[in-house]
Amino acid sequence: MVGIIISTLLAHPPVPSYVDRPSSVVRDVAVSLQPRLDDELESYQLDTIVSSVSIAGERWDVDPLFLLSLGWVESRLTPTALGDGGKSHGMYQINVNTAWGRKGSASPCRRSGVCGKKALRCMSGRDQCALAIEISTDTAAYLLSKYRFKWPGHGAVIYNCGRRCCVKRSSRGKCLRHARWTGTARKYFSTYRRIIRDIADAPGI
Repeated sequence: MVGIIISTLLAHPPVPSYVDRPSSVVRDVAVSLQPRLDDELESYQLDTIVSSVSIAGERWDVDPLFLLSLGWVESRLTPTALGDGGKSHGMYQINVNTAWGRKGSASPCRRSGVCGKKALRCMSGRDQCALAIEISTDTAAYLLSKYRFKWPGHGAVIYNCGRRCCVKRSSRGKCLRHARWTGTARKYFSTYRRIIRDIADAPGI
């Protein structure tokens, strides 16, 4: 049994837990992932991204740098991104229905009282955009945390493809086994590992 658990965790790395990182490091990583951020994003958007990944990461026990990795893979850290035929919104490409969650859930989007596409994607004006970045980041961290504890070692895979990841169900429809990996989930971790390696190699950090 122990061997099965170890092999499962090795096959599906757990979502990295929160690490208290200086905002200057988080900002440098964001710009290194997408250099155009310094030029194309208004300063408040970049500042909001940096503060949001730190706050949400601490709240839901997710490394802020993993949230940046997730956002980069999903949208190249683009707050205005729209994908999947208009169904996925913002930096983290979150579906509105997923963001809502079930009634009574702890979903930050649902609890914000403004859950919808405008709560997940920058669409109009500074205030709306800043709020969308904050809510979408908080929601992404919440989902990673939720999936991590419900399906240990599968958090990032479930985040990426949800119910489509289920490869075996019970007669009642409960998922018994998930896909071992998805290409996108692999990219979350490869990007994260590269960031950690670069930080380790950087002098003074």
